[in-house]
Amino acid sequence: MSILVLRIKKSWFDEIASGKKTFEFRADTPRYSKVFDRPYKYAIFHYQKKRRLLCRVNRVEKLPNELSGPARRLVATSLVWRIELGTPIVLELPTELLTRLLLGLV
Repeated sequence: MSILVLRIKKSWFDEIASGKKTFEFRADTPRYSKVFDRPYKYAIFHYQKKRRLLCRVNRVEKLPNELSGPARRLVATSLVWRIELGTPIVLELPTELLTRLLLGLV
């Protein structure tokens, strides 16, 4: 099982935590093409050392970039990776410990 770990801005963290934001986007770059080359069951989002947001990854797909407004300026590529997220859980655990728990290593 692979676990995706992504750093995001606090404003996006809060929106995902509240359930308002159910998708995360990443530009279609060589780095993210390699990252999304495998399936993920969970995503861990963070913006600081202790608070973590755990979400189930429902789907990851590459789509034409139809973002608008400020989001379009942040992701300026013609294609984007869209990560569909499940119900978020906010945790106060370091990423390493959370990953080990999810993998059943603790």
